[in-house]
Amino acid sequence: TKKTNTKTTKTAETKTEYAPELFCLWKNTGKNGKTYYSNADGVVGFYEKNPEGKRPNMSLCIKDPNDKLVSVGGLWVQTSKAGRKYFSGNYDGEKVIAFPVKSENEKAPAIRVYSRSVLDEFNNGQQKLDDIVEEGEEF
Repeated sequence: TKKTNTKTTKTAETKTEYAPELFCLWKNTGKNGKTYYSNADGVVGFYEKNPEGKRPNMSLCIKDPNDKLVSVGGLWVQTSKAGRKYFSGNYDGEKVIAFPVKSENEKAPAIRVYSRSVLDEFNNGQQKLDDIVEEGEEF
């Protein structure tokens, strides 16, 4: 199994491939004790369980050259037909879908984000959403 952005699982005689991720976010705790999500590329996500009005559940930002956060999108919590939680929304003008990750490994990301168009094309419309949504952290 190669270490790339494409998750590959090998079993007896089958190989299952998943669409390449746009990016991943890891769970962190700030100095103020609040949880946020980020990655080494400067993408930061701030989660809010019950936002007011039409605000997203997760605001996505990037750090500019002066280390200031600039808003680049938002994600809203959705529920699949099987009752699993996931996010959908936009990032830098692109429609995205994001899944919480279930893992005991502290180094594993908490959220995997995919381009909606790439995911749809990769799955060719055959795979149901519930087949790819893992039971991850409850949002």
